[in-house]
Amino acid sequence: MEGSVMETKKVNVKRKLNVLTVKKKFEILEAVDKGGKKGQIAKDFKIPASTLSTIIKDREKIKKLFELKKGSMKEIRIAGYPDLEECLIKWFKQCRDCNLPIGGNELKEKVEQFAKKLGHRDFKSSNGWLENFKNRHNIVFRKLCDES
Repeated sequence: MEGSVMETKKVNVKRKLNVLTVKKKFEILEAVDKGGKKGQIAKDFKIPASTLSTIIKDREKIKKLFELKKGSMKEIRIAGYPDLEECLIKWFKQCRDCNLPIGGNELKEKVEQFAKKLGHRDFKSSNGWLENFKNRHNIVFRKLCDES
């Protein structure tokens, strides 16, 4: 085999996608706050260093979501009109506390009213907006007790 050159092949190994919950990201931030080395923290949580940097960069969003008890969320969803959604979710919770049945059409009508009052002229409540709103706030429409 004299004179032959050995070839080496580069093998592309895809790493497994690891989606972290808000709670797990919060735990990572706590480890960073305790003064651990970033390289070691990334190793301990089995994440790339770039992911750790992104988590540190998004520190405020993660802490806010964790405090709002959204720790099980895997994706950080941000609304286009946070003030509008805050009004609507408060109204929705008040209706649910009174056992009033609320459907998608009622939500869409109410958000249009709030949009006018808050001066959002370009807001349009579509079915897509409604689905995304329900996903962001973990809302499921089911029959309430005493509702036939």
